[in-house]
Amino acid sequence: MRVNCNTKKKIIYLPSFMINDLLQVYHSDPLSGHFGVQQTYLKIKNIFWWPDMKQSITQYIQSCLPCQQYNITRTKKPGRLQPILPPEGPFQLIGMDYCGPLKQTPSGNQYVLCITDYFTRWIVTVAVPDCSAQTTAEAFFKEYIC
Repeated sequence: MRVNCNTKKKIIYLPSFMINDLLQVYHSDPLSGHFGVQQTYLKIKNIFWWPDMKQSITQYIQSCLPCQQYNITRTKKPGRLQPILPPEGPFQLIGMDYCGPLKQTPSGNQYVLCITDYFTRWIVTVAVPDCSAQTTAEAFFKEYIC
């Protein structure tokens, strides 16, 4: 029995083996709406009780796959973009990007690595088989540095 503001209300003690089934009905059921921890807790607390109730609701909702896939993450927003100062000479600022996948060549290449010097605007393109870091480093060193 729970006592709130001079009123007594009977609530049901829920055994631990029934908690997941209840949470599935109150959170994961198509008619329940996949609400967050607070909303789900408020729907349940006046009817049921069990030890560490809020903690088990939190754990259940954090492990709910549809909620993890479709809820917007509430992480800190990225800061404002900072301008990139123009380079003062060649080789100070270089950009790289990939084009592809394209139709595979007889030598097995499917991508084009584009390397641009932002000062001279000199562009070097290299056909490569994949976009891996190893391939990028080798192509950059062989075709641009040496």
